[in-house]
Amino acid sequence: MVDINTMKNSLPLVSVVIPCYNHEVFVQASIQSVINQTYENIELIIIDDGSKDKSVEKIREMIQACKERFVRFEFRSRPNKGLSSTLNEAIEWCEGKYLSTIASDDQMFDYKTSIQVKFLENKPHSQLRK
Repeated sequence: MVDINTMKNSLPLVSVVIPCYNHEVFVQASIQSVINQTYENIELIIIDDGSKDKSVEKIREMIQACKERFVRFEFRSRPNKGLSSTLNEAIEWCEGKYLSTIASDDQMFDYKTSIQVKFLENKPHSQLRK
């Protein structure tokens, strides 16, 4: 019998970052698309960049599902600093071998991360630079 935690830990950790600003209508679908990934070993980092709408409330509604699904989950909300600062801040927290960013008004196909990790793990680094 295969232990799911052992299997997760044998796969490279992927850090998924969602920067959010005023996307209350879309942010839950964006988060759900990361929850739905077929790839297991994911950490999710969400930073709300000072939204003026109800984005933070919508994100908070999903915290429990995120804690149950992801190897590691971080959510921060703070005053607006802009997208570049928000992404740089999130990258500092990332522990994964690979990084994937998704806008809070976008969604991922369920198999996106699996396909990308398989590709990256099976290609020599010299071939990726061409």
